[in-house]
Amino acid sequence: MCYHVILLVAIIQEDKNNSLEIAYTEIEPNIELIEKLKSLSVYQLQDSESLAIIEKLKTLNNSIIKQNNKFKRYSLKNDVLYYQTNLQEVIYLPKALRQDIINQVHVEMGHQGPYKVIKYVRDRFFWKGLTNDIKNQLRACHLCQLSKKSNITYVGPCKSIITENIGDIVMADLYGPLVSGTFGYTFIFVIQDSFSKFIKLYPLKQSTAKSVVTKVKHFVEIIKPKAIMTDNGKQFVSNHWKQSMSELNIKPIYTTVRNPRPNTTERVNKELSRLFRTLCHTNHKDWALILPKLEELYNNSYHNSTGFTPCEILYGESNEMSFDKVISKSKDKHNVEQIRQQVRKNLKEASRIRNTKFNKRNRLIKYNIGDLVKISRSSRSDADNKVMSKFNLAYEGPYVIAAVPFDNVYTLANPETNEIRGIFNAIHLLKYFK
Repeated sequence: MCYHVILLVAIIQEDKNNSLEIAYTEIEPNIELIEKLKSLSVYQLQDSESLAIIEKLKTLNNSIIKQNNKFKRYSLKNDVLYYQTNLQEVIYLPKALRQDIINQVHVEMGHQGPYKVIKYVRDRFFWKGLTNDIKNQLRACHLCQLSKKSNITYVGPCKSIITENIGDIVMADLYGPLVSGTFGYTFIFVIQDSFSKFIKLYPLKQSTAKSVVTKVKHFVEIIKPKAIMTDNGKQFVSNHWKQSMSELNIKPIYTTVRNPRPNTTERVNKELSRLFRTLCHTNHKDWALILPKLEELYNNSYHNSTGFTPCEILYGESNEMSFDKVISKSKDKHNVEQIRQQVRKNLKEASRIRNTKFNKRNRLIKYNIGDLVKISRSSRSDADNKVMSKFNLAYEGPYVIAAVPFDNVYTLANPETNEIRGIFNAIHLLKYFK
């Protein structure tokens, strides 16, 4: 017999406010489990724990049982062992049936969490360790692990990228698309030296691999990068980009998917947005005209992590204010090597402080090779195919940790086929329970 899913809803009065409560859900019954429960007394006799209690009850008279704290809550009725809770008498469930009962209640109640399932089970059964058994079994439910979003975010320990010299690593990213400005520009190619924080802002008409490669060649005339870090945008994973970087003797490196934080140009982009709001909020099309000014402002601003402006670190020159001549302040010229030596110290100290604060305020986790994990999904709605992102599973998996190429970065593989799924940051992973 097949039952349709039925959801009975009750409106209950609580503190003079109406609240909605799911009262009952019925699905197709588990015939095999029902048959097992009809032979409950047989399963109890086959269970060592319940058998020991039953044998003791049969050898002791009622007066002794009532005085014995260990057995006074137990009783036999029609050869079935019961346990008296504070509220009612319930069946003592033998070990062989516990997993099936937990699973059936969990499924019938729409995959609700452990506390609700515990309540339904306790209303009917008892055994020692009931609460822990239910929690452990439910946390390993495959469908729950993929559909229920975690309220806790785990991250790997903060690991800063610290460079020692100009050009060790430069960061690059695209800012846009923007409203078409002067000469039809719609994007900005942002490139920043990780050591000095020096930036160049190149306006682009199109965000193609060819156009960004051209701008990198211009940047090389100022700073020669050893490596360039980008996200996984199509421009940067293209063969043209990789081949061009090889010809320039620049190593292309990438952030993990959906984790732009290691790329410092993300912070540059935020500052660009602030400056644009400040300087061209009255006419958005003017953004391309003020771009050189923004670049100059940024490169002559002090950075907390370095203690100097990018121009000081690169050229040894400090910025002039409009009134400096009036107060007879001459343009300072510093020893570049002394500045850079101090920057190295400042960057390490800033990294230490940043890492300590980050690790204190976040829940940290580290996975090992062989651990099972699930991946947070980045799903989108698709009106044409009648798919809503809200209804998609929150996670995919399980996958096994196959390698740890960098701190907080994990290579995942299918645990059955060993096929590589990809490389992910710890922020997008959660432990999967078998």
